[in-house]
Amino acid sequence: MFSKHDLCSPGLLHGKSAQLEQMPGRGIDPQRLAEIAGRILGCPSTKIVEAPGTDPIFARAASLDAPSETPGTFADVILASGSTLLVCNAPHHELYADFLEVQWFPRVRFVFGVPLCGSNGTLIGALTLFDFKARKRPPDADISDVEQIGAAISYAIEARRASVPVFAN
Repeated sequence: MFSKHDLCSPGLLHGKSAQLEQMPGRGIDPQRLAEIAGRILGCPSTKIVEAPGTDPIFARAASLDAPSETPGTFADVILASGSTLLVCNAPHHELYADFLEVQWFPRVRFVFGVPLCGSNGTLIGALTLFDFKARKRPPDADISDVEQIGAAISYAIEARRASVPVFAN
């Protein structure tokens, strides 16, 4: 099992594209990386959401229009803002108290999410970590580690997409 320091050593993921190129991208499991990120912050639930329209196969099959302007999930908030989200006590936050994830199922209290950006800078998805109890802000080092794992997940998603042929009409 990897410790967070094995996976997120300084410079391994940030600004070191040469090292990323050496990583076997098609062998990286984004969900496994999400679980490691969840363990770093002590979150029992993780979710990777790919941005609608960024996967060429999905966009073509669904003929998607622009995403909704009103966020309905935490992933929507991350995708709309393109920035990291930290909510320590969701039911007490005026913007998120009415989200279904907070009020009904699974009754989320703590949320941490990072945008997943492609190599060309486009937003390709969101990594969201959940806990069912309110918490204090995690240490900055842990936040940085999870952001670095988000970069690795982005790389793995792009590598997967590059390995799947897209057929034209």
